[in-house]
Amino acid sequence: TEATTKAIDLLSDNPVERSAALMLRALTWGAGEEQKRLDDVNAALKDDPKNLEALRARAAIRLQDQDVAGAIEDMERVLAEDPTNQQIAQTVVQKLADLDRIDEALEVLTKALESKPSEGLYRIRAIVYRMQRKEDEALADLNKALAMQPQDPISLLQRAEISLSKNNLQAAKDDLRAAERIAPAVAAAEQAIWVRCLIALEEGRMADAINEMKTVIDRDPTNDGRKLQLANLYIEDKRPRQAIEVLTPILDRDPTNVAVLSSRAGAYLSVGDHEKAIADYERALKEIGDNDTDGIVSSILNNMSWVLATSPKDSIRDGARAVKLGERAVELTDGQKPHILSTLAAAYAETGDFEKAIQWSSKAVELGKEQEHEQLKQLEEELEQYRAGKPWREKQETEENAVPILSPDDLIDT
Repeated sequence: TEATTKAIDLLSDNPVERSAALMLRALTWGAGEEQKRLDDVNAALKDDPKNLEALRARAAIRLQDQDVAGAIEDMERVLAEDPTNQQIAQTVVQKLADLDRIDEALEVLTKALESKPSEGLYRIRAIVYRMQRKEDEALADLNKALAMQPQDPISLLQRAEISLSKNNLQAAKDDLRAAERIAPAVAAAEQAIWVRCLIALEEGRMADAINEMKTVIDRDPTNDGRKLQLANLYIEDKRPRQAIEVLTPILDRDPTNVAVLSSRAGAYLSVGDHEKAIADYERALKEIGDNDTDGIVSSILNNMSWVLATSPKDSIRDGARAVKLGERAVELTDGQKPHILSTLAAAYAETGDFEKAIQWSSKAVELGKEQEHEQLKQLEEELEQYRAGKPWREKQETEENAVPILSPDDLIDT
């Protein structure tokens, strides 16, 4: 600290370098010296108002002090100087969420925009809206941000993600290309890689989607959320055994992760290992209880009921329990999911109650026609089976996709 202080004194005629020296000293202050740290950060910004490190540091300090408006002000200044710096906005917004201050942040942003609209504030508010799952409002803000600054690659990538969620593939591709053309370096950014992964998935280019996801994971091997997404890509590409290889180490570290348990159970079903699938579903239900906010409970109940009703293994089937689980799944989904009605029908068929099996299967087919359900043909086949007085049997065993996934390097002709 003493050496840095001397340097600060010697740099009185060079405010930019003194600003950097002040930030070095700010980092040396320890617990109980928060005011000294803030004083140095403020002094650094007085010397050099464009010192991005100082702005980021003060935004963090202001958040700790519950100064939401001040943190957002600093965040906007960072974005004004460095439009591609998405991390600062996401970090601050996540911190606000952790503090349960998102609504307050939205109010502050809205007032600031009413007073003085800016591209940075619109982009920040779009992130907040997306955190609240308000995609339409986020899209509107991104459109405004891009109207003010058409050359903003990060807003283009944000808008591309929303376009994909709205099944507007061409718009997403256009925004991705524009972002990479404006700032070629952005192609290596995680958000750009993620958008390319989603586009590849939409276009059925599973190997490309998997490779893009692997790239993201290579950058942060500790990100279990991305690993779960990779496993789900493997499952969709009929590679359930590879999915299990990805998911099992996660559960070794975090045995109560409901999403991972549910995903691995699905993979076990695909390879015909019903016992392990049920065990994972049981563990997931024990952890999550009966809160079906995201439809996870109803999905797990439905899958368990289906296995207990339709497994070709006598030791697995349990019609009475399948009915109980199936009824709860129907209740949680208000009877509006054809495949869940179909499961309850299969459960009744397993108990020998074909009258109720036909009743629920008929409802599943009727609703499936209304919703143009992708599994309508199977729903109709199930109904015919019950009318013939036969229970449904299904051993769901996926033939593993043996086609190798080549990395981009493997495709280079040398």
